Amino acid sequence: FSVSAWFYITGNQTSAKIIEKPSSFSIEMANQQIKASVSGENTSLYTVTPNAWHNVTITFESQSLKLYVDNVLKETKTITGTFSSNTNPIKIGEGFVGALSWVNYLSTVIDTTWLGNWYSNGILDLSSEIFTYDLIGSTEPTPLAMTGLVQSS
Repeated sequence: FSVSAWFYITGNQTSAKIIEKPSSFSIEMANQQIKASVSGENTSLYTVTPNAWHNVTITFESQSLKLYVDNVLKETKTITGTFSSNTNPIKIGEGFVGALSWVNYLSTVIDTTWLGNWYSNGILDLSSEIFTYDLIGSTEPTPLAMTGLVQSS
């Protein structure tokens, strides 16, 4: 699977979840640092600049978790535990201070071409998407100008 989101942090993220499926996977923030986890095993923490838009993407395939921040592969981690595909609800933005946009959960592992197109041009192939949440309320082309959350699929 793959999960991707745009985020803008404006305050201290003491313990914030960009997206989480409890007992399965998460993308979380603590202070100005971001990490990902699958089956309770975490990547390292990576610092992101506040008051700016960032993209975070994780992919998980064959026990390999990859964390990308702003189109840069930050870490590849081998997960030794068993992945849990449970029925827990997905949580978005729990404790998050700032804005989220284009939160995507896909059943396939996206490749670097997909990620590069998404990061640079906003071009997506969503044929394998499970859901996408995006922000609405404005015709502005940048995530910063958008308000309101809607599930689009």
